[in-house]
Amino acid sequence: MKKINLDHNGYESNTILFEDLLDSINFEFDFKSLMNKSFIVFGGSGFLGSQLCKALLLINDKYDLNIKITCVYQNKGHLEQSLYKWLQHPNLFVENYNISDKASFPQLDCNYIIHSASIANPIAYKNNEEKIIESNIDGTINIINNLDSDNLEKYLYISSGEIYGNLNASHIDESLYGSINPKNSRSIYPLSKKLAEAYTILKSELYKLNLNIVRPFHIYGPGMNLNDGKIHSDLISSIINKKNVELFSNGQSIRNFCYISDATRAILTVLFLGQPGEIYNIASPNESIKVIDLCKNIIKNQKENLEVTINNQSPHEQSPILSNIPSSERLQSLGWEPRIGLYDGFDRSINYFRQEAK
Repeated sequence: MKKINLDHNGYESNTILFEDLLDSINFEFDFKSLMNKSFIVFGGSGFLGSQLCKALLLINDKYDLNIKITCVYQNKGHLEQSLYKWLQHPNLFVENYNISDKASFPQLDCNYIIHSASIANPIAYKNNEEKIIESNIDGTINIINNLDSDNLEKYLYISSGEIYGNLNASHIDESLYGSINPKNSRSIYPLSKKLAEAYTILKSELYKLNLNIVRPFHIYGPGMNLNDGKIHSDLISSIINKKNVELFSNGQSIRNFCYISDATRAILTVLFLGQPGEIYNIASPNESIKVIDLCKNIIKNQKENLEVTINNQSPHEQSPILSNIPSSERLQSLGWEPRIGLYDGFDRSINYFRQEAK
């Protein structure tokens, strides 16, 4: 088997990305217990899904585990862009099918399933309501109804911090149910995620599945899509292109940001150490900030001569969420702590995209 040299990686040429991956697998766990295990990552070509695939492959090569990772994808272009040379790894297998299509769904026989497939792109919300529902709900139904529970050790569903809606609260823990206005067109995404959670919990109790659900808030970092309409993507794109940052709101909304290596390590920590049936927020404590302050501070930190402008004519409907500040205490009880601060994280992200643009 071709092994990864942890000092000089043959699959990841970008130093920042490789450092992030090494950090994401650096936590206390008996990785040797994963010997010969199999994993399926749905949505493995996405931002989070691809990082999880890479991290699992890195774990495999660090500990010589002979694990099998199957990446289920739908868009070949996204797959090649996100995994690139990792597609040559002998322990990575790729399968292409639509998870919302019941007729073509295979039987799932593996030890670990991570369901991260979803359309988490605010720009794509409009006019894609059916696809969002199909991915979040039909996809979840098909995965659960086709899994082999005999060999399954953990089923992990990646939901979203948006399921809390607009609580306008400063300590949102996993026991809160949320408040979502169905009249807002963007509500299709969090409401379908919420229903997927309910179905997953119901079936896990019926089938006696070892289940965990994670609710990521704003995850950012190298490898993310700079054209998805999210504030952190727009901010980084503006700085890279030396353009003023354009906000389609007054910038007073408060958001919580978590760097990709911290988020990946958090998800893997829950996958291997999470308590059965528990739900975990994926968020960095003390990293909640007003959008306008984030933009001004990052611009200042980057020493760029740029301005933040307000445009009330948004090309797409804005999020109604004003101030949701999550609690990460349950996640921290597993031993997880964030290691990359807000400004360091944006600095690493901007440096990465500058390197990629050369």
